[in-house]
Amino acid sequence: MHRYVDDAETFPRLMARVLQSPDALRLEGESIDFATGMWAPAKYTAPELIRLEAEMARRAVHLSGSTAFTIKAPVSSRP
Repeated sequence: MHRYVDDAETFPRLMARVLQSPDALRLEGESIDFATGMWAPAKYTAPELIRLEAEMARRAVHLSGSTAFTIKAPVSSRP
């Protein structure tokens, strides 16, 4: 939501509604980004997104071992 909601009044209301959902899962708590020294908000997801990402990863692994879509010649970026 940090990426999509800029309104300071709307954001806390939406976040409260999201966190009330029984499907909301916290991935990480609030922290300090040691590289920048900036505060990093907690990160949340839902079981459906975890399933979706796991399926995408499974398919990527499957395709990486497939020979159905190979590149036959080197691709050059030069004209």
